[in-house]
This record gives sequence, C-alpha cells and structure tokens, in this order.
Amino acid sequence: MTMRNKVSNNLGKVLRTWWTERDAREKKLLASAALLIALASVWLLAVAPALKTLCQFDATHNAQEAQLNTMRALQAQAQSLQAQPQLSANAASKAVQTATEKAFGTQADITFAGGSATIQLRNVSPEALAQWLTSVRSQAHATPMQARIVRDTASTPTKSAAGGSMGWSGSVQLALPTN
Repeated sequence: MTMRNKVSNNLGKVLRTWWTERDAREKKLLASAALLIALASVWLLAVAPALKTLCQFDATHNAQEAQLNTMRALQAQAQSLQAQPQLSANAASKAVQTATEKAFGTQADITFAGGSATIQLRNVSPEALAQWLTSVRSQAHATPMQARIVRDTASTPTKSAAGGSMGWSGSVQLALPTN
C-alpha cells in the first residue's frame, strides 16, 4: 500500500469514527449545513454567472447588432467609392476647388502642392465642414491626411440654426488622386 492510500484510509477511519460519535440531532444539523454549503456553491459557481449572462444578452446582442450594421454601412460606402471611376489629378483639384468655394466661400484658402491640397479655414461651422469633407471625399476622391482645427475665439462666430456659436478655424490637408 502506498503512503497516499494509508493516509486516505486513516482519514476515512477518523471521519467515520467522528461521525458515529455524533448524536442524531447533530448529524441532521451537520447534514443540513453541508447541503446549504453545496447549494450555495452551485448557485455561486454555476447558476448566478449563467443568469447574469442571460440577463445581459439582449443589451450585448443589440450593441453588437448596431456595430455590425455600422460596419456594413461603411463597407457599402467603401465599395461605392471603389466603384467610382478614377479621376485625374487635375479633375480632382478642380473638384476640391469647386467644393471648397461652394461650402466656405471666402472663409477658406486652398494651396495645391505635390498631390495634396491644404485648405486654411476661418470661422466655419462644423456642419459646413462635415458636408464639405463628405463632398471632397466622394466627388474628388480626396482623402483627409491631417486636420488641425480649433474653436475660433478671435473672430465673431457664425450662428447655427439653434442659436449656438459655431466658429472653427484651422487647416485640413487632403491627399489627391495621382492618376
């Protein structure tokens, strides 16, 4: 017999002796306590985590579904941009020029150099900036490379339809197609 079996046999004998020395009432109390500990362990280790996961399922599922829909929309947008015919560098420059003049008028200056365009903005609204970025991305196939835009505190800000001030100034650098 191995040492482990001897220890196990001795421990078993000690426990059986200890158990037989207990009276019936004490045995019931000990059995009830052991059952309560077993039930609590099952609850804490198996049932509670499963219930928590089940309760969080709807919220997690909805968040992941929304993320999937956003990714599908971005995929569709990327595919539509890829499907558009390629523009020459000259046509892209003209499209950026036209979109900038239309969106900002005299509030922007454009500099073209080496396949990129740098636009200096003065006191423009964020809505106009967002629409302009969408326009130059889709019509001129321009890709924003760098933007440094800050709230313009020096000049009188433009007013939005809601009445809030919206003056932003800075620069945006766009990469233009090179075909």
